[in-house]
Amino acid sequence: GNSTGNFREFFDIMEGHPHMQGGFIWDWVDQGIVRYDKNGRKFYAFGGDFGEKIHDCNFCCNGLISPEREVHPAMYEIRYLMQPMKITTCKHDKSKFTLTNRRAFTDFADLNGSWTLTADGVKIADGKLTGFESTKPSCKYDFAIEELDKYKSHAGELFLNFTFTLKNDTKWADAGTLIA
Repeated sequence: GNSTGNFREFFDIMEGHPHMQGGFIWDWVDQGIVRYDKNGRKFYAFGGDFGEKIHDCNFCCNGLISPEREVHPAMYEIRYLMQPMKITTCKHDKSKFTLTNRRAFTDFADLNGSWTLTADGVKIADGKLTGFESTKPSCKYDFAIEELDKYKSHAGELFLNFTFTLKNDTKWADAGTLIA
């Protein structure tokens, strides 16, 4: 099935060994048909639920989206791991970062970038990212967010979030669609 257990580890292997590939999704959507049990409870029928003797068992309901097109939790992990960029911090200076373009053919000219800093779940700072747009495929872009220095001794739990969205409408998504 589409178990995403250890999916992160598969991506670590693929990123560490350029000749490796993987992360393919076999069943995108559950292929079940709405039926009701003897107590009137709704369920999705598949392999064997219709009295047939030869079937693939549960092989039809192991996708990432339900038959009603609701997202299963594993989809969020897959979306994160397959995003077209990766950001890492500098070990010695947590206000410096490296953005890696994981795309094979294009730069990031089609994206807007921003960051948000929260303390205990409340936004305390934010800003736009610039300069990353021309990062070529498989290349890196180093940058710093100087504003973070004043929050180094801030009490509370701090989270820095980066967001990348489409600048313009495309054939497949509207401007503002979250990409990473």
